[in-house]
Amino acid sequence: MPRGRRPGSHQQIKCSICRHSERGRIDFLVCSGAGVQPTAKKFGVSYDSLRNHVGKHISQTYRDAVRSGPLQSEGSCAGSSLSLG
Repeated sequence: MPRGRRPGSHQQIKCSICRHSERGRIDFLVCSGAGVQPTAKKFGVSYDSLRNHVGKHISQTYRDAVRSGPLQSEGSCAGSSLSLG
């Protein structure tokens, strides 16, 4: 039997960035061009964790929204769930 998460399972989220209290700000900064390494350093998270999070857990819809400008600053997205994809 293959291992891993099955559809409909109720496993807890293991991504440390998804569970981070500042996830909205982290996602906003990375998507607005701040860069993964400086953002990881600012929030005290590992570069690899943030890079994986960006590649797997930030939706294209959120990236497009940040680029088009409805969010004016990192403070305006505190607690935002728009990055859920």
